[in-house]
Amino acid sequence: METVEEGQNQPKIRRKQRKSEKIVECVFTPIGAISWKNLRSLCIACGKLNEDLIVNILSGSPLLETLELKFCYGFKKMDIISKSVKKLVLSGYLDVDNAIDAHIIEINAPYVLSLTIEGNLRLWKLLLLNVSSLVEVYLNYDIFFTWDKTREETEDEMFKGFIRKLRHVKELKIGVFCSLVLSRLQTKGFIVPSNMKFPVVTHNYQH
Repeated sequence: METVEEGQNQPKIRRKQRKSEKIVECVFTPIGAISWKNLRSLCIACGKLNEDLIVNILSGSPLLETLELKFCYGFKKMDIISKSVKKLVLSGYLDVDNAIDAHIIEINAPYVLSLTIEGNLRLWKLLLLNVSSLVEVYLNYDIFFTWDKTREETEDEMFKGFIRKLRHVKELKIGVFCSLVLSRLQTKGFIVPSNMKFPVVTHNYQH
């Protein structure tokens, strides 16, 4: 995997592009349409993205199968409508330009088969829209932002929202962070869905 570290500059990916790319700490300002025709796996860490750029990346990467965003920011909706993308990873979220205000992120991924949400989410809410094709999901996140509710109330509400949207998923795994939320909900009468596997530590995520 090639790592491109360009600080605050636009990342320059080589013309003879590899099938897998990792881009670290970049502000994307592409001129014109992106054309990464051979790219199958893309990991962006600490990058500033917006909704139009995400669409540009997807439309310019017709073979892209795996998209991983690590502490990326600048977007309010992840509209993953590419039919080629089958695996989506959201690993942490922190808007370094505006860390004070509450943020709501929406994920629309009708063709994705595998979804991972993990790490520290400095969000008020994360909403799943169309995720009807999902087969497997891994949840291991914690929330570091609340608005008009306690942290526990925010965690409980978001976790239950996920469960309602993921009842069709064949395999739903949760890690240590989410197992704590589940334990608290169980004391309030929450019924564990049959597709849930817990506690499962299959990822070595580190803060």
